Amino acid sequence: MTRNNAFKITIEEVNTLIRKYEFLIENRLSFKYFSRKGKLGFENTIMMLLNFMEKSKQTEINDFFEKVIGNKVTVRKQSFDEAREKISYMAFKTLYEVSVKNGLSTEDAMLFEGFRLLAVDGSTLLLETQEELFNYFGPSTSYKDNVYARISLVGDVLNNFIVDADITPYHKGEREIAVAHVEQINKLKIKNALFLYDRGYWSPKLISMMCDKRNKFLMRMSSNACKFVTDSENDNGNFVVKHEKKEYNLRFFKFALPSGEIEILATNIDNATISNDKLSELYFMRWGVETKYGTLKTKLQMENFSGKSVLAVLQDFYSTIFLSNLIAFAQYVTDDMIKDKNFDSNLKYAYKTNVNQAIGFLKDKLVIAILENDPDKRDKLINYLFDNISKNSIPIRPNRHFIRRESLIKFRKRAVSKTAL
Repeated sequence: MTRNNAFKITIEEVNTLIRKYEFLIENRLSFKYFSRKGKLGFENTIMMLLNFMEKSKQTEINDFFEKVIGNKVTVRKQSFDEAREKISYMAFKTLYEVSVKNGLSTEDAMLFEGFRLLAVDGSTLLLETQEELFNYFGPSTSYKDNVYARISLVGDVLNNFIVDADITPYHKGEREIAVAHVEQINKLKIKNALFLYDRGYWSPKLISMMCDKRNKFLMRMSSNACKFVTDSENDNGNFVVKHEKKEYNLRFFKFALPSGEIEILATNIDNATISNDKLSELYFMRWGVETKYGTLKTKLQMENFSGKSVLAVLQDFYSTIFLSNLIAFAQYVTDDMIKDKNFDSNLKYAYKTNVNQAIGFLKDKLVIAILENDPDKRDKLINYLFDNISKNSIPIRPNRHFIRRESLIKFRKRAVSKTAL
């Protein structure tokens, strides 16, 4: 499979999966649920949660049945809330895992010196101040009166999709989650994986695990991580990390930022495989996972949850990760279409897909494509999606930087929280 087929194949597989009776059996929370086919049903409830919900819930429900199902029926939002509470969040995690499988199966994946670059980074999600959410996700140390979940991603930064994602109680540390990420990546048997970490992940335990499992990594070091390295007058060399009576030989490299600040990188990749000159370039490629949070929080409004229960939060989280991967797969195609259209032009900048416009255009139409059983009609609809998305492009301006910011909704919630005190 090529990258440009990843979107189509994922849609086909999801279409098959959601219609399987076994999928319903595995993901309903009681054998009594969805035993009869009502107005909502298992399939329609899942599709509504995948339909980029942004308006009032009742409006979304009305629009779904009119625009997607083609049938004006009256379904109350209370009925929708009851239906979603009957579906395990694992249904949505399974869909996202389908996208991961297909993203990793492309024959023309972009690599760096033969490595698939997997950047690890964490963040938080602000949740509703509900007792159930507080009891599950726990207290936060940042803001006493708010409820937060901790989330973490492993992003394939050259191919722009999420390979692993986790949402946990706030108290769980990023290093602990990183260990779980490595275990999951090893299960996927990605032989050419190269992990990229920021300095907050420095941990002899994590390093020993990756070395023992023969995982390759590049990690930024803080100035107090290793006195030998920090005090060394050399800009590169070797050093030893000890953990549980075992020693691990690593390599370090120092380089100066334009500000004059010295950064230190540590890796278990030998110089013959990736030279010192390329290590700083390699490290900055982890920037892709930072921008992915911008897509999730700002463009896909991950914090704008469609429910207030723990189950609803988990459903929305994995739904959003799945949609993010589908958008990335669509971009493979539409970016190429945009390049082809501008091939002979003398434009100042190269152009790429406008993700905001793509998300807006996929509203309703994506779930229609997933629900379409006729392969020819589905292909025509997918091509129609690609054609229209490719008509909306934005220039790629070099040397622009993304700064992760708390979303507007977070500030609003915090303001409401403080006002209530």
